[in-house]
Amino acid sequence: MVSMLVRRCNRNSTDVRKRSPAMVLIEPADELVYYDNYDERGKPELEGISYLVTASYPASEIICEITQHLAKNGWRPLQRIHNDVAPPSSYVEGWRVRISGKGLANERHLDAWDAEWVNDQGDLLSYTLAYGYPTGGPVDRVSMRIGGIKTPAAYVTSPDRAATARGGEVPASEPPHLAPGEPVQCTP
Repeated sequence: MVSMLVRRCNRNSTDVRKRSPAMVLIEPADELVYYDNYDERGKPELEGISYLVTASYPASEIICEITQHLAKNGWRPLQRIHNDVAPPSSYVEGWRVRISGKGLANERHLDAWDAEWVNDQGDLLSYTLAYGYPTGGPVDRVSMRIGGIKTPAAYVTSPDRAATARGGEVPASEPPHLAPGEPVQCTP
């Protein structure tokens, strides 16, 4: 039992240099957090990355860099996000606004661009780009947090698999969007 635990700990990593191509790192980055976790059998469990960058809203160049990198590495964008209400992906509809702590003293405004991808193995990948600041200001649309999580196919739930099939993939010719009807002009 002890050797199994030791093996698991040796497989887990927080070394960002060992990240997979799914974990896009935009430099220079601050507050970088990376993890690559394995289950007790040594199989990949979750891989994630989170960091801050300086990028003015709507961060078209960052959206292009991430989406183009993922496409080159076999990731296909999905039409919908896998959460309780399955909204259209930001890849299709662009930036959206969320308010957290509504009505509370610490109410926060969040400008978010979130999208999901799938690869040929059935792995799911989620990215969120977000500017967050107090609802009452000051407005900060320069410090952006980027976060990505990769879920291996073995850990993708049946409901998520069904939701992916129902929502479908974004056609390969469709570019990412900043808003409905406003595609990002990415250069190859």
